[in-house]
Amino acid sequence: MSASEKGSKRQMKVALHFSLKRESLDYIDGYEIGNVVLRAMISHGNFETAIRTGDLLLQRHAMECRGDLLQRTWTYSESKYLATSAAWVLSSGGLWGCFLPLNAIKCLTRNVFVICLENISLECAKRLSLEFGFLPYFLGALEVDDKIPLHALLYSNCLIPWLRVAGKSIYLFKDYFDDEESLDSLESFTSLGAVHVEYETP
Repeated sequence: MSASEKGSKRQMKVALHFSLKRESLDYIDGYEIGNVVLRAMISHGNFETAIRTGDLLLQRHAMECRGDLLQRTWTYSESKYLATSAAWVLSSGGLWGCFLPLNAIKCLTRNVFVICLENISLECAKRLSLEFGFLPYFLGALEVDDKIPLHALLYSNCLIPWLRVAGKSIYLFKDYFDDEESLDSLESFTSLGAVHVEYETP
């Protein structure tokens, strides 16, 4: 196997970024985005990864806390937001990414929904990015390195474990605090092409 072939097969963690506001000024929600991504992955049939989802919370980490344990106030800090945004842009240096410069800026100025694939090959990441590149609300993909504190914060700590996909099987994460009404129905995943769906404790 050549060096380029080995590189395309290497496993990594990748975050897909989507704008919750389309260019046509209407909105799309995370549930709809999740279905689009999952349908594509199931149709290929060769993905095996856990998935986390949630918002890219850059602005939340620009809040400053004042006061003591009895009385705290939180205020938005423009300087802290600019520093966090700059750190996010710089953190991609040396990592694989598929972002147009304009779309990277949109990640800093829009509400962004993230679907993070915990274990995916470079080859598959490129394939998904190419496939989603035609969607007006897809902003880009970024390799995640949890050794970078900001990456660990944004893409691990702040995202919610959703499910695990293995080929055409779906294992929906369920913990002790979930009840049946709070979970996606198993049947909703069969409509996306899954041939087997069950609950699983992450």
